[in-house]
Amino acid sequence: MPVPAVARLADARHAKRSTLSGCSKVSRKCNDFDQVSELIFRFYGNGNVAVAYRKYVEARTTDLVDDWWPAIKAVARGLLASETLSGEQIGEIILEARRRDIARRGRLKAAT
Repeated sequence: MPVPAVARLADARHAKRSTLSGCSKVSRKCNDFDQVSELIFRFYGNGNVAVAYRKYVEARTTDLVDDWWPAIKAVARGLLASETLSGEQIGEIILEARRRDIARRGRLKAAT
């Protein structure tokens, strides 16, 4: 899934709304999901496999955003604080966010 599609899902999650709609009727621009769908339907045709694969790609992308959400939020906070971040800074932010998330999940699991 293209990075902008992941960003779009992250935006949808943050705004608690769906942004998986089609092309803009005014500008005729398509979003990444439309481009992915077009590629899938070109490769697999319009049958059940194409529909199932499209649903799989969307579900997998949603799961990736859900799994990495604490890191996505941490990078966004870092960007809001300093406007620009180096690749090294982003990596450090992501590692720290993942460590905290793993620790939190461990505590939740131990509590149940």
